[in-house]
Amino acid sequence: MAVRVQFSNLGSTYQAMSEFFDGAYAPKPHAVNDYNLFVKYNLDKVPVYLTLTEAEAKACVVAPYKISHGVIRPIKMEVQGNGLISSIRVPAGFSITEDVTTLGEVSKALLSMNSYIHEGDQVSIVHLSQEVFTSDMLPYVSFKFHEFTLDKKSSEVFSQLVPSSLFYVNGGYIGTDANAEEGGMAYVLSRRSAGKLLVSTQFITLTPGNTMYKKYSSEEKLDEAIKSYGTAKTRLLEPGNTRMDAEDVYFSVNQVLNNGTLIPKGDEELSVSIGDSIQIKGTKLTETELKASVMTNPTANPTIVNLSVIGTVVVTSAELITITATKNLLICYLSRADSGAIVYNFS
Repeated sequence: MAVRVQFSNLGSTYQAMSEFFDGAYAPKPHAVNDYNLFVKYNLDKVPVYLTLTEAEAKACVVAPYKISHGVIRPIKMEVQGNGLISSIRVPAGFSITEDVTTLGEVSKALLSMNSYIHEGDQVSIVHLSQEVFTSDMLPYVSFKFHEFTLDKKSSEVFSQLVPSSLFYVNGGYIGTDANAEEGGMAYVLSRRSAGKLLVSTQFITLTPGNTMYKKYSSEEKLDEAIKSYGTAKTRLLEPGNTRMDAEDVYFSVNQVLNNGTLIPKGDEELSVSIGDSIQIKGTKLTETELKASVMTNPTANPTIVNLSVIGTVVVTSAELITITATKNLLICYLSRADSGAIVYNFS
């Protein structure tokens, strides 16, 4: 049964990403499909346990699954501060300026510092956004994909191919900035060689502060899940294509302070008392675009509410929202009002 309750999340993740997997695993044995390989590489290695109700609702949790397997050198990725940092290097002083830097300039930078990357290779950015719908308070996953082919002569504007939040220069390496939506990411390298599609072996890396996977892979969640049961499209990895899915480019939450003290992501639920001053700092902030998941006590079920439910809201500027608490409660996370995507997770 411990294995059975993992299949739903694997199935929902595969369904969300199905077009990506064509060519993602090599070699591919005869009579074995992409789903078989996805399950083989992840079942019982990256557990996510869903209850019967969650499985029937097609709930889905972003997990550090193995999403590709091949012979090209892997691109490493790890958490660094409020973002992710990869092993892709760039020359000292190089930066990517939005609406200015070209694909050719990015290509030259990557090719000059990374011997395993070749001109004509494709870099694919796989972004899995973790969302929680207010209608049922269940987690869901949104698959977003961006790709570009390395071409030193291209004059195409790079930010029109890839959002700056997902391919950002930090200390001489490529990674994400703090504006990337919560969930998980991977950079995948692919090339066409001798008539074959070659790929790098990659795993999804969870974004900083992501605690959803920890919850759904715990022994407590396994017990809950077991009890609930009672007893041919164009390959996304093929070099030469371009695609840019919609990302959150119009507002971000970078810091939250309570009475002047910084509250980091992934620490624990933010405990708020009457009279506390909560400061939300970011860019292009408005009261209507943010909601909060709150609990009235540690054992209560969380609910999604407007910021005004927490207290008196003052929008000082597009960079600062201040809330003076009028209730005692716990805040689990802040999310987008339109999609439910988590933008700042405390717990």
